[in-house]
Amino acid sequence: MLGDFKPGLKVTGSYVGVFTTLIPAKVGHYTLAVRCAGSFSLMMDDKEISSGPAIPTTTHQFIFNHVLLEVRKQVSMQAQTTYKFELIIQGSERLSMDYNEECESEGFDLEFIELPAYQTRMIRAVAAASRKSVLVLHADNPIDISAVADHVDAVLPAHFPGQEGAHAAADMLTGRVSPSGKLATACSRLYPGRPL
Repeated sequence: MLGDFKPGLKVTGSYVGVFTTLIPAKVGHYTLAVRCAGSFSLMMDDKEISSGPAIPTTTHQFIFNHVLLEVRKQVSMQAQTTYKFELIIQGSERLSMDYNEECESEGFDLEFIELPAYQTRMIRAVAAASRKSVLVLHADNPIDISAVADHVDAVLPAHFPGQEGAHAAADMLTGRVSPSGKLATACSRLYPGRPL
């Protein structure tokens, strides 16, 4: 899903700013609504009137149930008065990187099992900038992570965890449960040690 980013673009820690003005036709109470997945701050005439944290949501909710991401604020405005609005939406502090159908799909074998070069660069950069970093592998195919394994603090092979996989991974990463399950397959640390 992710490709190469434009030079100089910081993905994590980035933000989007939307700036506009509004001139109400009538005096009254107006409801403003913000829908976003990241944390946000809404300013009206240089004064913060609403803010919110990043809202945890599933992909299904994000696509089909936008109202879960909505925060509303009612404000009083005068007729024919210009109001200045600024909306700042903070980017996510997490990254998700994966193969797409160009690299992997049902019906054909992988030509290579190394991570793409841009993912290796991104994982190393994130690990270098983070106090703690965990690489979560959501794939059932063998993946050679030797280029990044020594740069992260831990590796969690999630395989195909199913619908509740994100919750299960979060529970393990936050220490709510112990990752004490046993795998049905063995994972080689290095690619040359894996018989094909």
